[in-house]
Formats: sequence, structure tokens, C-alpha cells
Amino acid sequence: MANPGDDENCYYMPDPRYTFLCTDTDEIKCVICKHTKLSLPQDREQVEDSNPSFLPCGHVFGKKCLDVWLKTNNTCPICRFKLRHELCKHPISPRRLTKETYIYTPTSIPCGGTIPVQCHHCRRETDQKVGAELCIPLARTYYDLKNIFERTGSEAYGRAMAQAEKDLDKLMVALTPPEDRQW
Repeated sequence: MANPGDDENCYYMPDPRYTFLCTDTDEIKCVICKHTKLSLPQDREQVEDSNPSFLPCGHVFGKKCLDVWLKTNNTCPICRFKLRHELCKHPISPRRLTKETYIYTPTSIPCGGTIPVQCHHCRRETDQKVGAELCIPLARTYYDLKNIFERTGSEAYGRAMAQAEKDLDKLMVALTPPEDRQW
């Protein structure tokens, strides 16, 4: 294994997506083992060590070399960037780069990317709890106003009902991750 502080052959900063598009891939080697040539596989191909795995700090390694490293470490082998979510402390998983997925990888931290304070699972649980506490009272208010409006036909209750519906929709959009807003 390479000395984790050794940046020799480190072609990946700040954004490996461009590295694999613009660099002769014969030159790109895993920095951990120093010999495996990295190349973008097809998404459906069997996982090999030559498949690059990308960390939030922008460093890329051979998939299997990085998996071995991460079994006993929770940092990047090069820069020691901590691979834990700040709030929930769950590990941040590396992203596998393939010919089909490299354009969908998140922006690296040096290029302005961010890491959520919670992993996807914990964020979803938190959003559901917050959503239930905030949405249920708003939904009750909406239905109470709707019932009064339907009984009385009062314009004031109609406007209040419409505003409650807008507030509820706005809250639900804010609590729903973008990937869950699409079919």
C-alpha cells in the first residue's frame, strides 16, 4: 500500500469526472497500490480493481484497493478527509465511476460540493418526523377551513383555506428531496 500522504500519480483533483474525459487513461493509476491502471467500465461490467471509486474530496482509487482501506479507516488515504456525516456519524460511501454514471457524480468538495449532515436514510427519518409534526396540524387547519367554507361559502374562509393549502404544499416540497419529487 502507498503512503497515504504521497500525492505522486494523483491526477484527480479537483474533479475526477474531467480527468477521465481529458487524460490518457494509460497514465491514471490507483494511488494506493501504484500499479492498477484505472479506466471507466460499462455500468453492467463486473467490479474490478481497475474500476475507479470517487471520494467527496476528489480523490479516486481502484475500487478494491479503496474497499480494503475503508475496512480499517474512515478517511481518504491521500488527504485524510473524514468520511463520516457530521450529524448521524454514518460513513460516506465512495461513488463508483462508470461510463454511464460519471456525469451524475456529485461535485467534489474542492469544486464547491457539499456533504449533507445526515446520510440519506437518517435525513429521510428526520424529515418524516418533522413532516408529521408540522404537516399534520397544517392539514387539520386546511380541512377545518375547507369544511367551514363548504358550509358557509364565506370568501374569508375560502381565502384562508387557499392560503393553508399553499403553506402545506410549500412545506411538503421543502421536506421532499428532489429525487423523490419525480416519478
